[in-house]
Amino acid sequence: MENPVALNQITKGTRGTIVSIYTDDERRLRKLLAMGIYPGAQIELLQRFPSFIISVGNTQIALDSDIAAEIKLIPSPARPRRRRKRWRISFSWLNMQ
Repeated sequence: MENPVALNQITKGTRGTIVSIYTDDERRLRKLLAMGIYPGAQIELLQRFPSFIISVGNTQIALDSDIAAEIKLIPSPARPRRRRKRWRISFSWLNMQ
């Protein structure tokens, strides 16, 4: 098992599973839990600047850097990118001479 990494330390596009949330603010913790940010949740980092935007399920959530530093996750192994098919359209039947 890999070591947990803070959300503010990963690169854009990284997916992972939240393993812990370290905060002294009970109110902040309740808000995060209500938004679906809890240990075991699968997330993806969509943006790092000007704020951290993560995807949790079908929801996108913006977080400040101090909140992102409190969320620890284990990154998922990188999936190979699928190559898109290129379509070539021929209009040879339109040959109007």
